[in-house]
Amino acid sequence: MDAVSKIQNYYLIESRGAEMAKEFFDLIHIRAYSRVGFKSALHDSVLWAIGYILIGGIVYFVQENYLTTVDTQVLRWTVHVSPLVWFTKLASFGYLAVSTGCCIYMSQYYIGVVCKRAFNTLFGSRAMFLLTFSICTFAVLGLLYKGVFSKPNLIEFCGAVYKISPDFAARLYHFLMNYFRPSLFESGIMSIVASAVSIALPLVTVVFFKYIRRKKEVIED
Repeated sequence: MDAVSKIQNYYLIESRGAEMAKEFFDLIHIRAYSRVGFKSALHDSVLWAIGYILIGGIVYFVQENYLTTVDTQVLRWTVHVSPLVWFTKLASFGYLAVSTGCCIYMSQYYIGVVCKRAFNTLFGSRAMFLLTFSICTFAVLGLLYKGVFSKPNLIEFCGAVYKISPDFAARLYHFLMNYFRPSLFESGIMSIVASAVSIALPLVTVVFFKYIRRKKEVIED
């Protein structure tokens, strides 16, 4: 929020016609704003991964084996998963949605040399990390899907568990095959989609606010 307030201050100065020298936004500012964007993206990405993949899997396993499964009616389809799993997955996007909302909010301040530099640095570092994270996540989860969690490996692993606890092994195999393994592929796709949306929306709003300002200038002239 400190970065947002500083950009607001730059905007107040430059929107009133007082130009700030581009040298004002020096290397120290670039590093500081890049660090903010990087930390924000890292924080949001890690929490999403924990919530969507790990906690979502735990919730599914617990409710599937120890709670009563509730069928959810979605339009014409009946989904055999309780709303708890859906809510958990949606909640995992919370921090990413908030930070994207902040970028969208700040896009209205995209005016003037220093404001633009601050926004570009903050948004650019965030976008680069999200893009890199989504590509790496997709690649890693894809390898896990085809390698470690391939069907033969799961059969072998659950077969070893079966010797210790047959009942638990059956539940574990059902969970890994019917939820966790497909969720790896799904999570890889969702990481790319979520990153693309969170990068694209601020860009769209920047263009939108530019268009609005130009329309106002035409009307005033």
